[in-house]
Order: sequence, then structure tokens, then C-alpha cells
Amino acid sequence: MRLLSLLGASPGVLHTVLCLLLREDTAPEQVTVLATLPEVAEEALEIARSCPCPWTGNPPLQESAAVELVTLPYSDVDTAEKARDLRRRVAELLTPDTVVDVTGGRKSMAVAAAVEAAVRGAPIIAAQLKRWDKYFEAALSGDKCGKTAPESAVLIKF
Repeated sequence: MRLLSLLGASPGVLHTVLCLLLREDTAPEQVTVLATLPEVAEEALEIARSCPCPWTGNPPLQESAAVELVTLPYSDVDTAEKARDLRRRVAELLTPDTVVDVTGGRKSMAVAAAVEAAVRGAPIIAAQLKRWDKYFEAALSGDKCGKTAPESAVLIKF
């Protein structure tokens, strides 16, 4: 399975989603991160490679997983033209075994990516925090492993 994960300004979401997938005995062989901010994407990969999942004790991004980082040339999908561009980029990245993760990124990114995934028949997932205060706790954490919250999230499959 290939995971195509959207990422905006919250570097912990990739780790959260990967941990939730591992809890379901699913480990992607390939992870593609589609990001608005390259520095946040690099931090997300570092968190996923080094912070343990609460139920496995191991980092969720396996060393054997192929990783691809795709940085968008804009920080937000705030025009129809950018939404079309994002859909085109998502379409180019989709393979028959791709699951699209819309947890991260701006809302408009998630909508555009979900529309493209749905049109092409790709599964869509998202991690939903069960407690809103965990979002702020993760966002404000000075500890890299504190920026993720898989124990406070559920995986939704669309």
C-alpha cells in the first residue's frame, strides 16, 4: 500500500496516521508527503521515524518504506486555479494501491485532494482527534514527540 499524505503546518499528523494504520496491522511500503512547507515536512518525517507509537513502542515509519516528499509551490489552496493544480498533482501521484490521507493540510487542500481521490476511486482516510484540546497541546508542544497524538485519535475511512 502507498500512503499519500497531505501536510500543512502540523508535523505530527503523519505520525498519528501511520500509528493508527499500524494499529490496524497496515504498514505502507511507500509514503508520499504532499506538503505546503518543506521544513514542516522534514520535521514530520523525523517525528515519524523517531517517535514511538503508544501501542507498538516503535516509530511508525519503517526504514524499509520508500519516502517521497513533494512540496507545493504555494502555501495554501486559496484559488480555483490552485485547487485545479492540486487535483492534477494528486492525480499524477495516484496508483492503484494508493490511500489518500486528508488529515493534514488546509481544508481547501483536503477537499481538492478528496474530490480527486473520489473521482478516481482511491480510498480516503483521515485521523480525527477525539478531544479538541489535544490539537492545541500538540500544536504548542516544544517536544517533537509531543506534536503527535495517536492515542487521542480515531481513523476514519471514507
